[in-house]
Amino acid sequence: MILGINEVLELVKKPISPVIGVNRDLQNRHKLHITGEGCDEHIEHLTAYETEADFKLRKKDVEDFTRLITNEIIEAQSRWKSAQGTTKYYNFGTNGDKLAEEFKKEILSQVWKGGSIDTFIKDFLSAAIYQEFNGFLLIEKGAIVRMPIEGGEEVYEVREGITTRITDDKVKPYIVFKSVGDVHSFRVTGSRVEYIVLNAGEETRNGVKIKLFRVIDDKYDYIVEVHGNESRISQIHTPIEHKAGKCPVVRVSTLRKYIANDMTLTSVIDNLLGTLDNLLTLYIDHATTARKHGFPLMWMVGSDCIGRNEYASCTDGRLIWSLDGEDHDILCPACKGKKAVKTDPSSVLLVPFTDNEGKAYSQNAPGGYINRDIETFIEQRNEINFQIQALLSAGTGVKNGMAEAAINKTATEVVMNTKPLEDIISKNIDIIESVEKELTDLLGIAYYGDKYKGCEIIYGRRLNLRDENAIILEIKEAKASGCAFMYVRTLYEELVYSRFIRSNIDLQRNLMLIELEPVIGFTIDEVSANISITDDTKILKINFVDLINRFEQEYEALENYKIGMDFKKRIKAIKDILNKYVLEMKPEQAEPEINP
Repeated sequence: MILGINEVLELVKKPISPVIGVNRDLQNRHKLHITGEGCDEHIEHLTAYETEADFKLRKKDVEDFTRLITNEIIEAQSRWKSAQGTTKYYNFGTNGDKLAEEFKKEILSQVWKGGSIDTFIKDFLSAAIYQEFNGFLLIEKGAIVRMPIEGGEEVYEVREGITTRITDDKVKPYIVFKSVGDVHSFRVTGSRVEYIVLNAGEETRNGVKIKLFRVIDDKYDYIVEVHGNESRISQIHTPIEHKAGKCPVVRVSTLRKYIANDMTLTSVIDNLLGTLDNLLTLYIDHATTARKHGFPLMWMVGSDCIGRNEYASCTDGRLIWSLDGEDHDILCPACKGKKAVKTDPSSVLLVPFTDNEGKAYSQNAPGGYINRDIETFIEQRNEINFQIQALLSAGTGVKNGMAEAAINKTATEVVMNTKPLEDIISKNIDIIESVEKELTDLLGIAYYGDKYKGCEIIYGRRLNLRDENAIILEIKEAKASGCAFMYVRTLYEELVYSRFIRSNIDLQRNLMLIELEPVIGFTIDEVSANISITDDTKILKINFVDLINRFEQEYEALENYKIGMDFKKRIKAIKDILNKYVLEMKPEQAEPEINP
């Protein structure tokens, strides 16, 4: 949509769009259970009847409880990060390979706070689709600054306040995030942003405060000033024709809260929010019960109260006297009516020597414990555990958790049990693919114009969801049934991903070792006995560890070798060196005799 000037001026004078508040509240409800943000306000709303001391104590105890459950669910749903089979293709037309490589190295490598688009996806977007899904992503360009020097000038790019020297005048596009709180209004059709109105701050000129708004449509990028009830296109900030061909803004997510409403987005854990709210409330009540009523109460016989004032001494917990014809009767300030001296204000209940009927307590039992009724306490705990399991099951799609699924089950059964989680993860992959494609297209057009033809972003769906034990079990079953070498190799890849998912360096190293080791998963004896395997392969298999050690002594660690090179090319380069080692180890062949 290309807005007319009058439309632009009217947009900024309108009140903030009501949908902004709706979208912000939905995000905040997610953040309550993901980061603990806003938990204080949530607890305060629930516990208005509490004392301030009790309230502060409870906030300290419970603020992060549901976050533990939610983070476990999100971690399971984020296994797409290690999915195998991802491909990304950038189209620059006939003979465009050089430009495609330049695009990856020069543009996509530095689009997000100095990092690559892959960093942006895995470090920011993967979290934002749960917490900032109603936010927006803008494609920006830095400003050019020229500094005169002796004999010429130096050219700098200013990007988000950071100045970097560049070698030409062509600034590179990058991604900027705008939260829902930065937005005044917007319009979308499907997932496409038609225009957006951003709050751009305030300026003071000649003692007058001026509100600033930024309006971006399919063609222009305006700064609009609002002076009271009057709005005008800023003469200081010249409107820009961005030449993106459409509004250069992408929403963080594509998942609608309501199927017929394009304006409000949500996350894949939206269906868990009701149970999370209930669980947090239940746990808050449980924490109060445990702290106040979960322990036996100690009692002791105390001494008679010696409290007094200048007119009377404690009598049965009260001070009673007459003065100037007027009777006085007040609660004893020392014992508070208990008729006995209190020696431990925090943990001991003191009782007087005599009961209410004047009978003395048994001196054989000067103290003891009052056991509390813990049935309610136990029921609360059981209900909490029930809801936790329900959340984990709904959030991961795996009943009773993934680890338990692998116990005493065949490999086939475990594979079948992970299917629901794969379906959940697939929704996240759909979002990631769509957002990355839109951003990549805008980045390509911003820098290359018509030379850029589009891209394909396809994330692998080969997910690694199973427990190590389940994978090892299937490897044993596969070998026992005579499965092909390549199938066993695929299982070993899955095992590596499962084992090293939290260590990228170890993951990369072990993936390289799988590529390099011949007939992975089979023993030296099994390989040596196989007549279909060549002698060179057998030598490499038998001496693999020693040859890798030799390689790393002569060159460097596998994971660091030619690290900037394409993965397949790196593997080929290492294989060539290993094959050279193998040739050196082979015995020299005697030349055949030639009979005269």
